[in-house]
Amino acid sequence: MRGRVLSALLAFWLCYLGTVTRCGGCNMSSPAVAVQIDPAAINARLAEDEADFQTLVAWARIVVPSFKLWPHTEKILRAIAPAIRGVPLRTWLCVPPRFGKTECALILASYLVCHFPVAVGYAAYGDDLANDASERCQAMVARAGYELTRGRRRKDAWGVVGGGKWYSGGIGSGWHGKGLDVLIPDDLIKGSEDSRSGDIRDKVWRRFLRDLDSRRDRKDASAIIGIGTRWHADDPGGRVIAGRFGEVFDVVVLPAANANGEALCPEILPVSELELIKARDPAGYWALYMQDPRPDGIAIFNLQPAPTFERSAWKHDGQRLGIFCDPAATAKTSSDLSAIGVCGMSGFGETATMDVVEAVHARLDPAALAKALIETWRRWGRCLNVYVEAIGTGAFLPELIRQMAPEMSRFVVPLKSTTIVKLTSDKYARAQPVAQAFNTGRVRFCAAAWFAGAVAELYAFTGLDDPHDDFVDMLAHAWNTLYRASMPAVRGVRNVSNIAWG
Repeated sequence: MRGRVLSALLAFWLCYLGTVTRCGGCNMSSPAVAVQIDPAAINARLAEDEADFQTLVAWARIVVPSFKLWPHTEKILRAIAPAIRGVPLRTWLCVPPRFGKTECALILASYLVCHFPVAVGYAAYGDDLANDASERCQAMVARAGYELTRGRRRKDAWGVVGGGKWYSGGIGSGWHGKGLDVLIPDDLIKGSEDSRSGDIRDKVWRRFLRDLDSRRDRKDASAIIGIGTRWHADDPGGRVIAGRFGEVFDVVVLPAANANGEALCPEILPVSELELIKARDPAGYWALYMQDPRPDGIAIFNLQPAPTFERSAWKHDGQRLGIFCDPAATAKTSSDLSAIGVCGMSGFGETATMDVVEAVHARLDPAALAKALIETWRRWGRCLNVYVEAIGTGAFLPELIRQMAPEMSRFVVPLKSTTIVKLTSDKYARAQPVAQAFNTGRVRFCAAAWFAGAVAELYAFTGLDDPHDDFVDMLAHAWNTLYRASMPAVRGVRNVSNIAWG
């Protein structure tokens, strides 16, 4: 009976610290090992942890005048406070942006370098972020009344008189020659784009293991306090959770909303704002705010059924119109699909809507594709611009069209960049704006254009080596080209694609 009570007490204590998961170096399917629990030892540990926490809170109020002890910052500080008494922590904090995770780590770092002869290493994805953290930590030291050592007041390396040392830099900076007692890796992945690259994730992980972890002195006594908003299932936090570091970590996961839909901290991020984020960017919502990045391959077009209209009922009503084409992957074969769309956009910014009035989605050799574009252009009054993706193997098409229809030459626009997304960015990135509009019902399809092949491709699109993505690329080109954040100023000359057709 006593064992059950003590086990329950220990479980309650861990829950109080937050959502803490023991990860790495363990086999979850292994049978439980009997452990002798000493009530006196547990009570002593609880008392020490509480004293460390109260010390850190008192220090926070000194070095950060605006400090607020929210419930989530209490959980963060309780998780890292034992480092005050030299506990060799292995802790990773998965916390949404704007929730003070870096500030809490700097509060701890400033306390350590002011009171102990320890070396703290702070690493981020780049030198700028690391320098910013260094300046913030120096300001904390100054507010506490401590003095920096002379000659050591650089941003990337400085010390406290009678205390410890601070080293900081980007993960790619030179860390050789620096022995560290406490390592604070903070946001080692720069952002969504970098997180989607397996090469970049591998490079960051290698640098973390070889350049940073190798700097820890007395690894059995040093601490690692990792901080990061989750970007990807395979980001550094994900690899730590999966046990790839080889040591057991306490992983503190703080989603922006709990299972009941209640906000973690309504004063910072209320439920209404979270719902808006989720509607605009579901993948970003789950990764950045819920700390639960969904596996790569999740479809980004998910509104069903898609809004459609009858061609006979469509009116241009001053829409910005254009003809858009995503050619097959090669000019030599007809094995890949090509897509053509006549698209019109109304409105600006978040009120913008787009109609796909006509669409072709078929296997066409280069000559047949050029002919289809010429016929479409002539049918629409010979006045619309024809935007053709002309990077890589698609560069051949504009010249082919000009040869077959010289009168069309000035209307052929090789599409190499757009107003809001670079064409050279990956397919996933450039499809995000039109996907967000589609999911909120702001992209409509003429019933005749909404056929099985396009439907299947749209709903299957992930942006990750999809077998077919031409229809999605065409939609992305159309949206990104026609989109305007606001009404343009009146000009003397207008592009024909911005003139109401008819």
